[in-house]
Amino acid sequence: MLTCWERLAQRHPNLPTNEILTRAGQKNYDHFARECIKEAALEAEIRSNAFNEQFFSSNPSENPAWVTALNEQTPPPLPTDMSLLLIQGTADKIVLPQPNAYLQKTWCESGTKISTLWLGGVGHIAAAANTGPTAVSWMKEIFAGTTPTSSCGGPIPMLPPL
Repeated sequence: MLTCWERLAQRHPNLPTNEILTRAGQKNYDHFARECIKEAALEAEIRSNAFNEQFFSSNPSENPAWVTALNEQTPPPLPTDMSLLLIQGTADKIVLPQPNAYLQKTWCESGTKISTLWLGGVGHIAAAANTGPTAVSWMKEIFAGTTPTSSCGGPIPMLPPL
């Protein structure tokens, strides 16, 4: 089974990785592309925090070639009778916050009900480790047959890409 990065590389073989990745990112690109997302995210978080090893030299959502490729990989909005919980740390270097800001903006505009929890200054591992009670509470609402409160119409703390 291909990873998302391998599928992206197959579909867009000429994406300019040298324009968005640091030297460390270039060196580890193939390695991370083949890893399970959980293991790759954990390793990247450790390398970033413990060794200050940065992988992105610029934001992919600001590079036209990557914007096109990423938009093609973006799933369509959910049906309006389905809800979504989106939890995102604004300091996440693994799952960049701007694409999720874009998802929130565009899916809300299409009528999807999204409950968001934006965690200012929080990275990937801390966001996952500290939001279990929020996710459980949200799921309880879903299983009880109620519709969780939507964050649509509220502020998005990150500027979504164009």
